[in-house]
Amino acid sequence: MIEGLNVALEDDLVRIELPLPVLKQAADIYYSQQEDPLQIDSKPIEVSNEREFAESVIRRLCDEEEDGSTLVTRMFDKAFDSVVEQGDDGIDWGDEM
Repeated sequence: MIEGLNVALEDDLVRIELPLPVLKQAADIYYSQQEDPLQIDSKPIEVSNEREFAESVIRRLCDEEEDGSTLVTRMFDKAFDSVVEQGDDGIDWGDEM
């Protein structure tokens, strides 16, 4: 779990919150752990501006594919599948035969 990441149900809203410094830290860790890190001029990539980086990440999270899906909708699709596979609460399985 990423320290500072908050995913919660508040009233009728699903909230996903991540402070900008934590987003930067997560990205820096991700880039440093890559087997073949992306490099420019032989320097590892590092987030230099938290706000601009966050705006870029949000833009990419919301970029639509040809089918209308985004990284966010695909994330939810995977979570929906996991709920069913794990037999979690809130699913109506219909009439049993």
